[in-house]
Amino acid sequence: MKITKTELKSLIKQLVEEAVKPGLKPASLYIGSFQPPTLGHRSAVEQMVSDGKGTPVVIVSGNSAKSSRFKEVVPLATKVELMETMTKGLNTVVLGQEGKDMWIGTILQRLEDEGFYLSALYAGPDRIGFYKSVLRKPMSKADPEIIGEKFGILEADKLNVEFPLDTAERFAVDGIPVSGTTVRQSLIDGDDELFNKLTGGYYSAKQYEYLKSIV
Repeated sequence: MKITKTELKSLIKQLVEEAVKPGLKPASLYIGSFQPPTLGHRSAVEQMVSDGKGTPVVIVSGNSAKSSRFKEVVPLATKVELMETMTKGLNTVVLGQEGKDMWIGTILQRLEDEGFYLSALYAGPDRIGFYKSVLRKPMSKADPEIIGEKFGILEADKLNVEFPLDTAERFAVDGIPVSGTTVRQSLIDGDDELFNKLTGGYYSAKQYEYLKSIV
């Protein structure tokens, strides 16, 4: 039985991953503050599912009063609930992580604690450059306390991390770019039709009223 070079490379990669990460499953990771989760975020998770690079894992970061885009800081548990609503039916693991713990080393450790290792990183067009630059630096410099001791000096290429959304354009509905900013503006304007169009009608009336009360 002959084996092609591609098949051999795939087999070697699999063996290395199993040796280095025993018992861990590959994760397609999507990171964001999601203020609030939109149909654009759901479309990214749908692509994660379609790409099949690993279990879709979404890490929702908490916000401080300074970083919040709402008049009130949305509790992290509430943000996780909103993302779970937006990704309903996609078999996604949604985790909350406080903003002060959003260092790349802490995120990799959180994935490992949950039984995963990073396989592919997804982020919106406004953030993908940042995450690529962080992951492509020696990780001992990015987060010395955790990465240096736990993971050693690693780079993205050695982690086999992919960036599937690298060239993706912003998701749009009926020609309207979908973003947290346009969703929040629809809440301010009381434009229920636009809000539902940009969020796909996934939110309950209670969730909608809550968001409307804090813009």
